[in-house]
Amino acid sequence: MNKVIISALAATGLTLGSCGVNSWNDEMLDGFEGGVNYNKPTTNVSYALTESDYSTIATLMEALATNDAEKAEAKAIATDLYLNSNGSFPATVALPAFMQTASFPYYLAENGSSVDIIYAEAGENDPTITTVATAITYTVDKAGYQSAWGSNDDYIQAFTPAVSATDKIPALLAAKYTDAQEGEMCMVTYNVASEEPVFADAAYVPVKFDGGNVFMFADKGVAEGVLGGSETKTYGYINNNDDVTVEADGTLSGGKPENVYTFTDVDGEFMTIQDAKGRYLYMSGTYNSFNISDEADTTDDGYLWSVTDNNGDGTWTIMNKGKEKWMQYSTNYTSWGAYNYASGENPVLYYSDGSNVLVANADPDASGRYAVVNPSTKTVNTVYTFDGSKWIVASQVLALNPEDYTEMGFSNNSLDDAESYLPIYLRNKLPYAQEGEAVYVKYNRNTAALYVYDGSNWSRNDNGLETVTGRYKKDSGAWKFEKYIGKAMFNLFTADKIELEQSYLMVAEGICAIPFTSTRNPYYSYFYTEPVSDKGGVIVTPTDVNAFRFTASHTDAGGKKVDAPEGYFFIIDSYGQVIYVNDDTYNTYYKNDDVDLTHQGCYWKAEKNSDGTWKISNYFDKYVQYSIKYTSFGCYAAAQNDAALPTLYQLQK
Repeated sequence: MNKVIISALAATGLTLGSCGVNSWNDEMLDGFEGGVNYNKPTTNVSYALTESDYSTIATLMEALATNDAEKAEAKAIATDLYLNSNGSFPATVALPAFMQTASFPYYLAENGSSVDIIYAEAGENDPTITTVATAITYTVDKAGYQSAWGSNDDYIQAFTPAVSATDKIPALLAAKYTDAQEGEMCMVTYNVASEEPVFADAAYVPVKFDGGNVFMFADKGVAEGVLGGSETKTYGYINNNDDVTVEADGTLSGGKPENVYTFTDVDGEFMTIQDAKGRYLYMSGTYNSFNISDEADTTDDGYLWSVTDNNGDGTWTIMNKGKEKWMQYSTNYTSWGAYNYASGENPVLYYSDGSNVLVANADPDASGRYAVVNPSTKTVNTVYTFDGSKWIVASQVLALNPEDYTEMGFSNNSLDDAESYLPIYLRNKLPYAQEGEAVYVKYNRNTAALYVYDGSNWSRNDNGLETVTGRYKKDSGAWKFEKYIGKAMFNLFTADKIELEQSYLMVAEGICAIPFTSTRNPYYSYFYTEPVSDKGGVIVTPTDVNAFRFTASHTDAGGKKVDAPEGYFFIIDSYGQVIYVNDDTYNTYYKNDDVDLTHQGCYWKAEKNSDGTWKISNYFDKYVQYSIKYTSFGCYAAAQNDAALPTLYQLQK
């Protein structure tokens, strides 16, 4: 039997005096179960929305919609199974309407009742996702490696443990992007080696290559012998074949005849190049790809190529005479092309028997200088961010590397069905992730997504979807939002005048002031600090313990209410302690719950600055400043060097 039977006697003119809604049901209906006692306010109860409830809410909101877009948004609630805090029907609109219907078990509760509603809520799309996706890109080139190694001779085109990317890349970025703005991101592509090179001591004498049958090697593979992997193509780029190995003695094994290119000297300076089918490679137009022809027109500079030893770094520059573009293997596009700028790796040349062309032609009696031990390398991507003064690794961002795509079975640095593959990638990449950990993943050059770990699985969560608890209170027959339970939300305070009887976070340089407790300096101290994160003008914290209440009056320990002078207010921490200062040489704060509230040091005022910060000053003209040097909030009579004034964030009610 239903626990609640709605009495409609009032509609017939009958009344039950002061009896509650269940009084008649209880006496007249045999077996009636009283259920909720609506004669008293309902408190200390919670209710989680069901799929059916979301459908009910969708119907209610659709009736409120004023246009087709809002109707579509309302209908989506039934299938999305969440409410959107930034949509037309946020929880503060949708839930009170739902709580007035019979679908809500406490809809008849008395005024003064409060219920904690548990529901799924989405917010704004995280703006950092766009920042990561649109990050500028920088591939470290020859000049960059030379700068990192501090030499035009003793260097390789890679970072090593001794010449690390972490140490060197920030300086390269600072030199390249002199006008970087705080928060700007850059994805850096570079090579790394796990071993150190060994360089010869004497001046280097370039090695001359006279032609022959060779493999062109880069990024663990050799150029395939035909364009685009097809004998029928007459133009295009060249794929890479990684079915080869560079042995410990520096020779190449696994090379196949179908991937051999023939270089033939023409005039002692330039050569022709034939693919594995004997056809000639040439360049035309503005493209960075190759063309092939059965015959070579050596009067056309597009058919002529120079082959130059790159100062003994193990690679060669194969330059087209007509276009002044040189052959490179692009790790971004995973193919060979010819460019007039550094776009990838220059080839290492091996004869068809596997011997290294550079080593085979080097004169042992010459005073050449080159890396006699040239370690193997791999290409990686790392996202850096500018913090306002320097470039640092973006610790919450992972960029897929070429080998990651390969391991997932994809080529050309292009990932399909990311939502199937990335959770597996993250599980393997971050095996010790903790529940609630979030990471931005950058892939496919200009795509990014936010993934959050729930303790078992990684899930995409671009819109900040989370399970929240909101307390709703019934007043004058209507349900109204009172506060979030389990988290505190603070909005950037942008008004020109301070609002009293409100609680605030005081934040500077991403750091908020927090009350000092009795465990350290029980009566006086600088404010302790804690990092916070502003996302779209909102700071979310687990509790409001770090908030300070600004109030026009306060009741002292003896129960006497004291008003602050006109234009001033009291600051009360979350433990109920009055924050004050003394007119002395100390720059610390004092706190007490039984201080004399007429003491002038208890009075504060706040003035907004043009940059949005606030000057929160005491009656003695000392004001709150965050010392970057000492990483604490003090109260000073004069502006401090290396200090910042706070920005205020107001606690949502």
